[in-house]
Amino acid sequence: MDFLVSSYTLRPINMLELIVISTLAFSCLLLWQRPRFKGLTLLLVQEILLMAFNFSEETGFWRQQHLVTPIFSLWTGPTFYLFIRHLVFAHQPWRVREGLHLLPALLALPFTHYTQAVLAVGTVSLVGYGVASFLLVRRYHRALRNMRADPEALQLRWLLGIMLAFALLAVTDAVRVNSQPYLDYTLRNSWYLLQQLANFCTFLTLVYLAIRQPALFDQLDFFERQVKPVAPAVDQRALEQQLFEQIDRTVRSHQLFRTPRLSLQDVAEKTGLVVRDVSTAINQGGGQSFSDYINGLRVEFVTTQLRQPERPQENLLQLAMDAGFNSKTAFNTAFRQHCGMTPSQFIKQLQN
Repeated sequence: MDFLVSSYTLRPINMLELIVISTLAFSCLLLWQRPRFKGLTLLLVQEILLMAFNFSEETGFWRQQHLVTPIFSLWTGPTFYLFIRHLVFAHQPWRVREGLHLLPALLALPFTHYTQAVLAVGTVSLVGYGVASFLLVRRYHRALRNMRADPEALQLRWLLGIMLAFALLAVTDAVRVNSQPYLDYTLRNSWYLLQQLANFCTFLTLVYLAIRQPALFDQLDFFERQVKPVAPAVDQRALEQQLFEQIDRTVRSHQLFRTPRLSLQDVAEKTGLVVRDVSTAINQGGGQSFSDYINGLRVEFVTTQLRQPERPQENLLQLAMDAGFNSKTAFNTAFRQHCGMTPSQFIKQLQN
């Protein structure tokens, strides 16, 4: 119990570590009740433990018989990957076998006195799991574009930004670790403090953006199991084009594209086809994703209305909402994509 009465000299980095531990612990309480963010909670717990061991090793608060912190380089990649996996797959339960991802970190524990070797293996692990995480997010966005006409609200582009920030931090940290023998004491410790501060800020940003994410797409597993389009045989392409024309007639005649947050399932129910056939017809027969197809019809509706010589003086944004768009940003993005210009430029062109 000597550690309770002993005196310790706390440097700025140690104060930061205590702040990180308390702040991320509170973040865990906020996220734990959200099932799809339990993986993020695991990631935060890993960072809390890393900060706790760093604090212990630097202050001697808890006399360790073994160096522990190097194994976290083998833990970070798997925990981030599991966070992404359970975020994008809404209905995938946690399994015991997923713990195998953390096994290399435990196996490396007896060898942490070979610090540089463990860190090198950890770097390779980070790169591998980082690529796997990026591919998961890309699969999520692909399914989103093919299942929903309003992908913007459910996208995880902010997560790609966070992944890029963590990657840059990992690179700078690797440079810092390998440069230590050539740096003086003040520069070495200042760099370490700034590195940890930047890492902490990135974690806070991740938690903030996760909490304010309005909704998440929950049909990735369904898409990959039953909807994911496959390349048709050459003799089937004509059939896919005919089926797309049939779907297109139904969508246009009933103006289904004007339905906000239209989904692939909605179109399948209206046409009497199964979801997979509708998806394949639009992708292969129409040569575009579901969201591009529907938003193209919405833009066509807007431009047709704008060309009417006696159209009512309707607000452009209201016209976009009537076409089925649910935000100004989504409308402007789709308009530029399909017309190659902004709505205001298009109106000026009509006036000239």
